[in-house]
Parts: sequence; structure tokens; C-alpha cells
Amino acid sequence: MLRSVAGSLTGVPPSPVTIPIQEGVSFDLDELLTIDAIRTHTKTEDIPSVTDEQLKLYRKAAFEQAELFTNLLLIKNIRREEVVTPPRRFIDDVRRTFTHRLKYAAAEPQVFVYGPGTREMISVDIGTHKVILPNRIFAHMVFDCCRPCSDGPGAVRIMYLAGMKSINDVPAGIIVGVLKYIAWSVSNPGDVLKTVDNRRTVGQDFMKGSNDAAWASGAIDEWRKYVREI
Repeated sequence: MLRSVAGSLTGVPPSPVTIPIQEGVSFDLDELLTIDAIRTHTKTEDIPSVTDEQLKLYRKAAFEQAELFTNLLLIKNIRREEVVTPPRRFIDDVRRTFTHRLKYAAAEPQVFVYGPGTREMISVDIGTHKVILPNRIFAHMVFDCCRPCSDGPGAVRIMYLAGMKSINDVPAGIIVGVLKYIAWSVSNPGDVLKTVDNRRTVGQDFMKGSNDAAWASGAIDEWRKYVREI
């Protein structure tokens, strides 16, 4: 399918350009972490009151919490666009390149940079946020203007596949943390507040404890290892 990334300054329709970055996909959670594996970990194989629907809800919540904590895309990848503004104009800075940090880790070894006068693929290491871009003034071609025109002087846009390439790339430690989150959720459905268990000291001391499943279960200790500075 063809899609144009260009607009027009002259009223002449731009030629359509094939987007070189694929559409994102959502991963099958049943393939990523099966209900049978969850039941084995939580020791609920013979407990009918813990339903599959309940475990699926806890599983989805656990992966969402892991994504929020690590800033990783774990259950999907997306085609993402970001504005790239060079730190200075070329005439003020003779450096040939500058570094742009992507919001999410790249899932493919190339990113697509486009803007006034440029369309090119730039190499990037899979799983990293760092992209080295050429530092130059982009020529304004009257038949090749696009959204970056309004993003600021010298700005271009970068398009890339963000997240994990496939479920096989999801770190095992993330799965361990998810299992801990689910196990705690099964055992602590929230009907008793841990913070007021010790009623004798409630009026004399600070209330202690937490119902935060990610913290109380130890899942955060597993996920913390995969947090990367952006």
C-alpha cells in the first residue's frame, strides 16, 4: 500500500512514497505466557474458583505495569514517528553528526528519516535508543515539503518500528516479574488492606505495607534490571 509522506507548496500533488517501515503488530499473550504456565507457577491447577478469565486479566495487567515501569513495549510493536531537531545549524557547528535518542528501543536495524529535501534510511542497533544522524541543513525542495516544515527550522521526522521484534525478544526476567505479579494478585485480591492488618499500632504509628502488586510481589525487582536511560 502506498502512502505519501510529502505535502505540496505549489498545489502540485506529490508523488506517493512507499513507507519503508512496517506496520506494528500486537503479540498473542497466550503464546507469550500460557495460562497453564501461570497455573503451575501459582499452584492453582486444581482450584476451580480461580478462573482462566481471572488469570488472563491479571496477566494483561501485569504486562501493562511492566511496560509502564520499564518504558519498553512488551506486548506489541508500533510504527512510530518523532520530530528530530538538530541541536544547531550547520553553519554554527561543524560537527558532521549528532545524536538523537528514540523514545522506545528500535526493533529493526534501520530507521527512516524524512523531511524537506531528504528521505533516507539510517542504520541503528536493534534494542537501543541511540541514532546517529548527519548534521546538515536540509535543502527545501518545493515539490517535497511535508509535516516537518512546521516542526521548526532544520527539523525532520524519524520513523521506526518501536518495541520488540517478536515475542522471542521479550526478556525472560520480565516474564518472571509478570508471574510474581500474577501470583500476588491471586493470593491478595484486595479484600483485606495490608496497611491495617496490625490494628494495635494503627493509632500509634505510621500505617505500613502496600497493596501495590508490582511492589509487594517483588515484580519490580525483576523489571528494574531492564530499565534503560533514555
